Amino acid sequence: MLKRRSIVKSVSSKPLACAIGALFLLCSLSGAATIITLEQVGGDVVATTSGTVDLTGLTFVTTVNGGATLVDPAHGVLEFHGGGLDEYTGITGPASFGSGGTAVPSSKSGDDFALISYVPMIQLPFGYVSGTLLSGTASGDSKTLTALGVTPGTYTWTWGTGAAADSLTLYAGVNPPATAPEPGSLLLLSTGFAALGGFAVRKRGTSNSR
Repeated sequence: MLKRRSIVKSVSSKPLACAIGALFLLCSLSGAATIITLEQVGGDVVATTSGTVDLTGLTFVTTVNGGATLVDPAHGVLEFHGGGLDEYTGITGPASFGSGGTAVPSSKSGDDFALISYVPMIQLPFGYVSGTLLSGTASGDSKTLTALGVTPGTYTWTWGTGAAADSLTLYAGVNPPATAPEPGSLLLLSTGFAALGGFAVRKRGTSNSR
């Protein structure tokens, strides 16, 4: 009897562990979005892109090749160009994030990406698959946010609805908030743990009955 009970315990722990892992994965994916920071680092201005894009609420337009890496606050443009990019419309948000004209960064690395607010649209790496992680950096040596005409603040563009709702947020000269679970993620987490608790109780009752 003891041997059989230990086997039941070891087997039941596997689906429980898998359920916990799946729960945290779902919470990490909910509310996923793209974040761009534009900040002063010493005597340089550094722009970084990170996050994922849900293509569900966007409309593909065309594919473009090449292009410059630049910033144009007056027209709400941030471009991390290099190779081919797919253009998507369907975003809504501010038309600008300052009054400055076009400036070209000194260097660029990572994924290609562009925000073009006056259209408005975003450009993603050629063949981008929805939900794929994006990461890129551009640096303007011997530049300042003031000289570039950037108005410090938080700017957000959105698209999609319901479960497919997504967003892009630019933190220009301000620090992004500390990462924390969104209300929907917290509800999912608490509901999931309640379900897992019931799962464990049922398994324990089943093993004891044997």
